[in-house]
Parts: sequence; structure tokens; C-alpha cells
Amino acid sequence: MQESSNSINKGVTFASVICCAIFIIATLISPDGVKEVFDKLFKFFINNFGWSYLLFVAGFVIFCFGVAFSKFGAIKLGKDNDKPEFTLGSWFAMLFAAGMGIGLVFWGVAEPVYHFAGPPFAEPKSAQAAADAMRTTFFHWGLHPWACYAVVAMLLAYSHFRKGNPFQLSWIIEPLIGRERVQGVIGKSIDTLAIVVTLFGVATSLGLGAMQVSTGLNKLFGIPNTTAVSITV
Repeated sequence: MQESSNSINKGVTFASVICCAIFIIATLISPDGVKEVFDKLFKFFINNFGWSYLLFVAGFVIFCFGVAFSKFGAIKLGKDNDKPEFTLGSWFAMLFAAGMGIGLVFWGVAEPVYHFAGPPFAEPKSAQAAADAMRTTFFHWGLHPWACYAVVAMLLAYSHFRKGNPFQLSWIIEPLIGRERVQGVIGKSIDTLAIVVTLFGVATSLGLGAMQVSTGLNKLFGIPNTTAVSITV
């Protein structure tokens, strides 16, 4: 029997809480040790699989344009008689706010300046460094990230609003692995991983945003730039 889209999957919830709790407790006990582990993991994946990130994201861009300009672009991400809940303008506003968020406020300026001052290939603060800095910034904030968002959004929307499946990532691959596996260990593992990495991503964005706001308050009003202030923000 298919799970209700409004029900809480206790197994996925419990597993997600345990994974996050282990990370939080480990960080509180040994922040330097956890940082060292994550630094090593980051360097390992970037050094060995950095090329795959570029390849996959470029593939997402091509895929999105392919869908948009093919017959599949006319498929409604909902039932045939469904009407849009929001206007086009409202959708653009929500997408921009959610997709860019507070990151653009700071990194929209800081990132090109950072790459301009220390480019990987060109002479620092040269004309080539400026061109490379803007090229890298457009890559990070242009079509490529939106393509990543769009692929996940299309898959989730089609599965949930069109097919009536629960609003879970595991149900996206139900045609590939079957309903039994989706409702079993494989599906629960996928949903648990999705929750954990989403929580990490949101926490990173909110954490950086809080640090930016607390630094601004310090510069403008002299409020101490401390961890407690950042947590309050």
C-alpha cells in the first residue's frame, strides 16, 4: 500500500535524527577533529572527482534545454486539469529568493574579488584575472546551479503532482527499482541521505548568513561579533 504523502516515515525520521545527532555530538566534543576529517574528505573528492562535478552539471544544463525545447517540455507537472497556484511573477520571486538567498548578498561581490586577487592560473589583479574571476562567478551563479535545481524539481514535481507518489526522493526512481524496494531499505536509505545532506546544506547557508549579518552589525553599530550573536541572528 502506498504511503500517504502527509504521513511521517518513522524509520527515515529516526535514522536521520541519529545521523545528525552523531555529527553534532562529535562536533561539540572535538570540533578540530571533525574539521580535519571533513577537510580530508573534501580534498579527496575534489582531487579525484572534481572533473565529474563539472561534467554532470554541464549535463544538467544540456538536459534542461533539451527538455524545454522538446515535446517533453509541454508535459504539465501536475494533473491535466490543474491550474497554477501562483502567478508567474510570484514564482520568479520565490525561486530567486530560495535559489540565491543570502549568499548572493555577500558572495555576489566577494567571490569575483576573491578570484581576482588570487586566480588559479592568471597573474593576480591582471586583466586576465578579472576575466577569469567573472567567468568563474557566472559559472557558480548562472545557468549551472539553476539546472541542478531544475532537474531535482522536475523529478519531484512529476512524481508527486503528476503521479501522486509521496513527496520523497526515493519515489523518483520507483520506475527503475520497483515499489517494494522504494518502500524497503533502499528507499529509506535514499530518503535518509537526502534529509541529512539537505540539513547540512541549509545549516551551512544559514550559518554563513548569520556570520555575515553579525559582522555587519559589528561594523555599523559596534555590536560584538561573537558566536552567541551569530546564534541569536
